[in-house]
Amino acid sequence: MKIKNFFLAYLVVAVLILQNSFSQTKQTQSQNGRAISLIPKFELKLNEKGMPGALSGKSAMCEISSVVYEPKGPLEPNSFFCATVTYKAAGENYFTEQTKPSAANKTAAKIIKGSKKNLVVKYTAWAQSPNEPKSADMIQYEKERQKQGNPDTSVAIGKKYDPISESGVLKMYHPSKIRKYPTTASNAGTELPDEFRIYDLDAQRFFPNAIGKWYLVKDSENNFGFVPATCVKDIKMQTQKDEESAAAKRNIKQEKEIEKAKTLAIDTSEQEQWKGAPAILRRTPFEFEGGNGTAENPFLIKTAEQLNSIRFGLDFHYKLISDIDLSKWGNWIPIGGTPSYGGSHGGQGFQAADKGSGKFSGSLDGNGHVISGMTIIDHNDDIFMGEDFAERSYALFAEMIRPKDFRQAKNNFVKDLGIINYTIDVSYTKLKNGCTLNAAALSPNASSRTFENCYSSGGKIKIHASRADEQENSLFIYAGGLLSSIDHTKVINCYNTSPLIITTSDTDYIDTQRGSKRMVIAGGIARRAEYSKITGCMNSGEISVPYANWGLAALSAGIVARVGISDAPENIYNLPPESATNITSCYNIGTIRGTYVAGIMGFTGTDCYISDCYNVGKLVLDEDNPQKDYIPTYKDDIIVQGCPILEYGKKYVHDNGIKVVHGSRWIDSPKLGRKILKAIPEDKLGIKPSEPEEATQIAGFTDVMSSDDFARSAPWAVEKGIAKPSSKTTFSPNEPCTRGQVVTYIYRWQGSPKVSGKNPFKDVKPSDSFYNAALWAYQKGFLEGKTFNGNAPCTRGDALEILWKCSGSMSMIAIDNFTDVPRSSKYQQPVSWAYYCAIAKPTTKTTFEPESVCTKGQIVTFIYQVEHTGLKDWMDTTQKNSNSSQIEAIYESTLKEMGLEDFLNGNQF
Repeated sequence: MKIKNFFLAYLVVAVLILQNSFSQTKQTQSQNGRAISLIPKFELKLNEKGMPGALSGKSAMCEISSVVYEPKGPLEPNSFFCATVTYKAAGENYFTEQTKPSAANKTAAKIIKGSKKNLVVKYTAWAQSPNEPKSADMIQYEKERQKQGNPDTSVAIGKKYDPISESGVLKMYHPSKIRKYPTTASNAGTELPDEFRIYDLDAQRFFPNAIGKWYLVKDSENNFGFVPATCVKDIKMQTQKDEESAAAKRNIKQEKEIEKAKTLAIDTSEQEQWKGAPAILRRTPFEFEGGNGTAENPFLIKTAEQLNSIRFGLDFHYKLISDIDLSKWGNWIPIGGTPSYGGSHGGQGFQAADKGSGKFSGSLDGNGHVISGMTIIDHNDDIFMGEDFAERSYALFAEMIRPKDFRQAKNNFVKDLGIINYTIDVSYTKLKNGCTLNAAALSPNASSRTFENCYSSGGKIKIHASRADEQENSLFIYAGGLLSSIDHTKVINCYNTSPLIITTSDTDYIDTQRGSKRMVIAGGIARRAEYSKITGCMNSGEISVPYANWGLAALSAGIVARVGISDAPENIYNLPPESATNITSCYNIGTIRGTYVAGIMGFTGTDCYISDCYNVGKLVLDEDNPQKDYIPTYKDDIIVQGCPILEYGKKYVHDNGIKVVHGSRWIDSPKLGRKILKAIPEDKLGIKPSEPEEATQIAGFTDVMSSDDFARSAPWAVEKGIAKPSSKTTFSPNEPCTRGQVVTYIYRWQGSPKVSGKNPFKDVKPSDSFYNAALWAYQKGFLEGKTFNGNAPCTRGDALEILWKCSGSMSMIAIDNFTDVPRSSKYQQPVSWAYYCAIAKPTTKTTFEPESVCTKGQIVTFIYQVEHTGLKDWMDTTQKNSNSSQIEAIYESTLKEMGLEDFLNGNQF
């Protein structure tokens, strides 16, 4: 259906182009006729008897004078056929060099020769087989092949033959995609390499439903599959001598690659480039305990130095024969990355910091051992070697890709490996430009890989970032407990027990008014998955991401935060299970924090199959965190549901919930009272819930801790001269504020403008510290009456009312959440504004306490929120061009468009 829709759109565009071309030629027509821009559409077809024919349109400008089909038919399925069509220009119309043929659907077109009056076009099409090998046939064929003795021995080598593709037909109809074996016979197979091995020249003999001749081959990912014989050319039969000669060539190539790696291990030519980098590149000999680096005989690793040497030979195969301790190594550089942590991110484009980086395409057999003590600590103002937009990554390995030799694709694994007691602690506090920070225990990017029996335990990933001053830029932080981004990858029987804690400054959020944005996405096993299979995995680590005023910018999940694809939008739906991402037999017990949180998967924009999964971890939304603001938030055990802006793509979720977890992967744990995976003996791991980090002092004040509501606002207010500390070491945030103090803080926040004129207050003297502030507030209309009561305690409601008036007295939809703020209350509008705009928090879910005394910490926090909230910018802009009723209408309409009806209904999130 999607393909059909695509071509309907294609035809519409073509018609518009056609009409436009004719309209242009009308302007240039002469007495000699008009130039022909497009000839009629022509589509090759086979009838029910296998005879070729055509569907063609009519045109007043030209006509078909002859059609010659080759071959004449009837045609065998899975073959090519052509039609050579001669067109004759009608009347005084004429062809030009710009005339284009217009093939329809699966037909390719190419102009052979032409003149002003005659044009010859060759059309080519592919005769699809209505009967291809079926899954049941393939399973039976697998059994037959196993009886042959050595089924992995090739009998011939062939080359890909595809004249239709060469003629320009769309790739989605590529005829040399193989039919995967043995699980599916779908046309949506993978591409053949240009040259490939053939394992059976007569495979169709086992398929009673197959039509035509079929070969058994291996695709570019080393998977078995079938391809029609008509897609193969230059077949060369294999002999024992050929095999021996090929093996000798491979040995020579291997020896040359080893010598190259040994040279690279001692090369210091680029050493100067990395002076001042956060890590030091240590050169270690490319020597190991044994092995030759092949899949059959991998290099054997016993020491940290030998582990480091992998970076000089990224295409070889390795195996641990001992636990590795990196605790005394210093800052670890990802294998394949650079000392500035560049080059290991699957980069969007080359940067200077990427020079000298590489991608790991070999394999690593952990052999049941662990790598412990890995340390990556980088605390700086800005990124070393930073550019307009920097990408940096932190992990044991850099980017991982499939082996360069497709015949080695089955050796694309990392298995039986533990990464324990590690530290990834990154902090950039004054970022000047945009950046992406990518972190994981094992690898930030993996493509076409298999990870099996791997785990991360006893470590931590901690990232903090903030911008320099009011710098406008983009900040993206992506993290995974084991992996960050994976595509076409299998993750089997893996788990993470380590926390991922990500923080940013409160000024770093999506802000469309200022052109700045921030996105943080984290997952316990992986941050993002495309076309991948995640099976038998568990997370117990805490996943915590900071506030965002757009939910997708603060997304966290226990297994995978986001499932997506990079293909064109028309291809994202109706994926079968074998092609889509699958999450099967997985569970989460860790605490997940964020704006959108899920126990298993955050969200998907494409088809995803989830089955036999459960979550018992605590899901904590921003609304439960005293430092966060109120915005729409969503949480769900399996997948985030119900968010209107996410209702695209199809999500297939089956058998969810702990009560239906079943199958041979699971066992009952009497100790824990639920099912656990046999491959992950959780009740024997001694896993404990993540403990929150201890609160620390802020800005040297003994009474301002990092866990306080006013942790950011208090030092900001002091820095801006809004409020003064009580002493060098105290701020006194809980001190009750007078009306004079509250107005003075707001006055200072507005820049302490000069005031003049008559004093309207009977109880305000020029000697009062709040004299100018009181006159300014009166003249602005923020205060009324003849008495001010400047030394009287100021209530929360009064403080918010002054701020509300200062921000334009915007008319708000009344909120009925709070029993102490009825609609008759004078504080109804200020409180509604403060709640909706994330200026002030309720004291409970049903009370706001507008009559309680406002403290110093509260008033500076109110002011701080007005200063930093993104909605305030929108309100200011709207207010300049609208009256209050228009503002309310625009506000309501905007919320509806965003799907935030709960705001309109006064519901709490």
